[in-house]
Amino acid sequence: RAAAAGQAGAGLLDGLSEEASAVIDALPARGAARVETLTRAAGLSEQEVVSALGLLELSGRVQRDGPRWRRRPVP
Repeated sequence: RAAAAGQAGAGLLDGLSEEASAVIDALPARGAARVETLTRAAGLSEQEVVSALGLLELSGRVQRDGPRWRRRPVP
């Protein structure tokens, strides 16, 4: 029970920048989206979205699927 209490508040957006949070929130729960779609949905510039996607990919939260991006499955 103490371990569960220590994990309280751990979530998908924890520790992310505002831009990265907006991008991951804009990604569909299932399927993939192009950068252009994420730019509109997140309300960010293309450069901000591409930068956030790179950081999210390095942290293992998203993956590239050809020209589109998707959330990585949670283990």
